Amino acid sequence: MCASLDALGPVRWLVVPNCFHHLATPAFAARYPEARVVGPSSALGHNPELHLHETLEGGPEMPGIDQRHLAGVPFLDETVFFHRPTGTLIAADLVLSAGPSDHFTWRTAARLTGCYGRVAVPPDVRKKTKASKLAADAIDALLALPVQRLLVAHADPIEDRPPAGHRRSSPCDPRSDFSWNVPTKREHIWPYATDERRSRSGRSTENEPAQRVGDFSDGLLDQLAEAWRFVRPG
Repeated sequence: MCASLDALGPVRWLVVPNCFHHLATPAFAARYPEARVVGPSSALGHNPELHLHETLEGGPEMPGIDQRHLAGVPFLDETVFFHRPTGTLIAADLVLSAGPSDHFTWRTAARLTGCYGRVAVPPDVRKKTKASKLAADAIDALLALPVQRLLVAHADPIEDRPPAGHRRSSPCDPRSDFSWNVPTKREHIWPYATDERRSRSGRSTENEPAQRVGDFSDGLLDQLAEAWRFVRPG
C-alpha cells in the first residue's frame, strides 16, 4: 500500500474520518512524518497512541475538498469529504455495501443485514442514531452535492449512472416515493463480477464492459436518501 501511495506523490494528510477508524493511523504517521494528522477529538479517547495536529472540528482547509460533518450522529462523529473536481463523495461508515467480488463471509453478512447489492446504513449506526432535524439536515446537505461516485470503507467504489432520460425524484423531499428505484434483482445493480471470477466460471466477456465498480443505475443519491430516511422526524 505504501508503495502505491508513494507513486502518487507526497502524502500530505492522514485523516481519521470518525471515532472508530483510527487504529492504523499511528503507524502511517510514523511512515509519513510530514503528513498532517486530522480527525475528530472524540477519537483521542479511543486510542492513546493517536496524536492529531488539528481536529476536524476546526475545519482544516484541504484544497479541492469540501468537508461535511455528519451532525446528529454522535455515535460515529464522522466527517464526510467531497472532492469537487471528480464529484467523489468520500466517507467511512456513512453506508456500506457488498457485491459478488467480496469474500463469502461478507456476502453472507450483507444479505442478512440488507446491504447486498445496495447501500445501507450499518446496523449499529442505525440502532444508535435517533431521528432528528440535525441529522436530517446533514443528510440533505450531502444529497445536494453533485455526487458522481461514492467511496466508503466497506464497499467497492460505487458510481452513479442514472438511466438515460430518466428524471430523478427529489431525494431531499421526505415525502418522495423511492419505491421506484429499489431493484427487484440484485444483478440490476451489480451486473458484473470481476474478470477473474467470470474467467474461472467460463463465461464469455466479449460483449461485457470491463468494470469493477457497483453500477447503481437507479440513482446513488436516491438510495443514499432512502438508507437515511429513518433520521427524518415524524
